[in-house]
Amino acid sequence: MTQEQFWTRVHLRIGTVRDWEQGTKEPDSAAKTLLRVIEHDPEAVLQALEH
Repeated sequence: MTQEQFWTRVHLRIGTVRDWEQGTKEPDSAAKTLLRVIEHDPEAVLQALEH
């Protein structure tokens, strides 16, 4: 799965992710929590979003 496919599956815009990566914007608290959960168990997140 490409990075773009992954972020689409977790319902984030690729432009938003690029802004985070480039340091032009910082994720809000909800996004930070989601990113922590994805880091810990990405398959669980993807599975949960399929339902």
